[in-house]
Amino acid sequence: MTQVTNSTEGFLSFMKKPKPRRIQPLFFRIFRNISVPMFILLAVFSFLVIQREIKIQRLHSTNEAKYSMSLFERDFTPLLSDLKIFNDAEALTLQVAMIEKNTGADQMDVMNPISARSLLLNRTERGQVVPKKAWAVSPKHMDNIQKSFAAKRQGHSFYTSIDPQENKLFTYLPFKNPVDKQMNVAIGQFPLTSIKNAIHETTNVLIFMSIFVLLSTFIISFHLSFRIVHPLQAINKACREMLEGNLGKQVKVRTGDEIELLANNFNRMSQALLVMTHHAEDSNPLTQLPGNREIRNEVTTRLQEERKFIFFHCDIDHFKAFNDQYGLARGDDGIRMTAQVLRDSIVDYPDEQNFVGHQGGDDFILILEPAHAEIIAKKVCEKFDASIKDFYTKEDLERGYFIAADTRTASLSGEVEMKRHSLMSLSLAGVSNIKRHIESYQEVLERAVPIKKQAKKIPYSVFLIDE
Repeated sequence: MTQVTNSTEGFLSFMKKPKPRRIQPLFFRIFRNISVPMFILLAVFSFLVIQREIKIQRLHSTNEAKYSMSLFERDFTPLLSDLKIFNDAEALTLQVAMIEKNTGADQMDVMNPISARSLLLNRTERGQVVPKKAWAVSPKHMDNIQKSFAAKRQGHSFYTSIDPQENKLFTYLPFKNPVDKQMNVAIGQFPLTSIKNAIHETTNVLIFMSIFVLLSTFIISFHLSFRIVHPLQAINKACREMLEGNLGKQVKVRTGDEIELLANNFNRMSQALLVMTHHAEDSNPLTQLPGNREIRNEVTTRLQEERKFIFFHCDIDHFKAFNDQYGLARGDDGIRMTAQVLRDSIVDYPDEQNFVGHQGGDDFILILEPAHAEIIAKKVCEKFDASIKDFYTKEDLERGYFIAADTRTASLSGEVEMKRHSLMSLSLAGVSNIKRHIESYQEVLERAVPIKKQAKKIPYSVFLIDE
């Protein structure tokens, strides 16, 4: 019992419908797909703005450092003629400190590059005056000092160099020491701008751009959603109504793009489904040909449009006797064969407005364009006579008739009487409006009655047309 229950539960779980996917609003998808690349572009733009700001501020700092060094040179040059100051390290330190304060440099130093010793003093926290610790003269600094000497020989006052690792600008002012006549150098250290400063300077611009991108993305997304989402919602609503049985639903979309083409195709599909449904409701279940309502509509439309046509009422002669003798199933095969013959007869004229219908039983309707009506009618008769041979036994075909009970006399007298019955044939009674005016579908049927009586008197398939 447990095993059966488990199997049943497993089957039921297998038959459960899959959980529907969560549908995300198209507006948010549009907003996301636009905002992501927009903010990537904003990030690239911010990077370029910060880089440009760093470049501008660095250029500004460089010019400021050169100007400060010019001030240093202006104030330092008079000291070169004062031996007393250069002989007193404390006095020299005081003078350089004053100049350093005026120029805004991070640090100024005066040193002998050969001994790598500073000529200045440092004041410790205890107030003691001690020799200033020499700069760490790296090969890079030494190379810049040599370049400053070369620049001095070429008439330049000082030499500048930027150290990107320390983010600082160094200036080198070579001079001849008035005491020992050796070439010394005054070194200035100035700060350059940092990324932090650049970001701070561009904050307002970046905030404005971020707000602009966000609003632009929202506006674009809203506009696109209005142009895309609303028409799609209208089509989706119409689809739901069609599923509920409201066939022929039409939507009005005027976007001038593929969505309008989609809406137009939807409208055509909706109308086609409505026509197909009406056709299916009215069509004959045995032959799938249009039934009485479609036949009436077809004739009425042509009469209203004053189109010329030939209407054939097609009737299978001796069908009831064949049906009684060979059985209902064989009779249905004969009906289907007749329908196929009528279909095949108009297949060579696809551009013509030809129509085949089935009133019911062994009665068919053929509406043809006048130009090829007689050719088609003749072809129908020939095909029917050729195809009907497959429905009889060899003996009946050789005799040209078959013998069966006369059900009409048997029902009246109670005695079964055998009667000779002709093989089936097809009578086509044609009515034309080429030379006469016809008012209605009913008039067409009434005019076909006497023509059909005349055609049935002929013992083979034939067509007659009353013009």
